[in-house]
Amino acid sequence: MAIFDDEQQNILIGIAIGVGAAALIKGVGSAFKGAGRPLAKATIKSGIILFDKGREAAARARETFEDLVAEVRSEMEAAARGGAAMPEPLTPPQPEPNKGGA
Repeated sequence: MAIFDDEQQNILIGIAIGVGAAALIKGVGSAFKGAGRPLAKATIKSGIILFDKGREAAARARETFEDLVAEVRSEMEAAARGGAAMPEPLTPPQPEPNKGGA
């Protein structure tokens, strides 16, 4: 029979980790006392730059996708107007059946 159930164990582990982290920060914090604010600012600045670059990359990808969709639609409309048969969508290759005995 267990003394604590899973939820209580998780809470106790969380508290222990928090106490340990607080002790570690208190001990190591004095060594980095003057660097805290500049380090935090640099971290935030890096995060903003990374976010902006990600947003730009997403916009480029979205624009490329929209261009491809527009190109496919125009090809489909041209084929429908010209009476040409629409090309079949690509299907994955099927494996060849075994020929002969094993």
